[in-house]
Amino acid sequence: MTRRLRIAVSVFFAVLTVLLCVLWLRSYWWRDAAYGRTNSKLIHAISREGQIELGRFAKPNYPASLYTGQFLHTRLTEELRTVEKQMEHLETMAKQMEHQMTVGKSIRASIQRRPEPTTIVGFGLYRTNPPGISLYVPYWFLVLLSAAFAAVPWFPYSRRFSLRTLLILVTLLAVALGLAMWLAA
Repeated sequence: MTRRLRIAVSVFFAVLTVLLCVLWLRSYWWRDAAYGRTNSKLIHAISREGQIELGRFAKPNYPASLYTGQFLHTRLTEELRTVEKQMEHLETMAKQMEHQMTVGKSIRASIQRRPEPTTIVGFGLYRTNPPGISLYVPYWFLVLLSAAFAAVPWFPYSRRFSLRTLLILVTLLAVALGLAMWLAA
């Protein structure tokens, strides 16, 4: 890798690391959400309380005009920090939207109370109803990952590798796949 390309990659990932740290801190005071629609699926990304939630729902009950691409943010006060309070807040928002829109009944019917997802060290996988899935990823992991990508171009490497290196990589891959399957179960 040439020196200029190394510098460009390192600068890109260093800036990404700083931006992720800023979003991480912001997530404790603000709840940011981005919603979109692809064919028959609703996708979303929500940043809150040190985590990013990425989700995809099949055949949502929401009207097509509602999620053509929106960005929402809500200030997290002490009252909105619990899941129960957040659901009440969403129901209040749905009632306000129902007043403004003629299709509000489908919005309120699709909001269902759900338990707090179980997470392990901030990682979590949650199956939803209507059929869908939400993945929770902690910011600390994303910050460490982007910092590692910023440093990798500066490590010396060789086109040859030893059997020990191969065994370490296969072991790490097996642990990652096993963890993913355990979280999915």
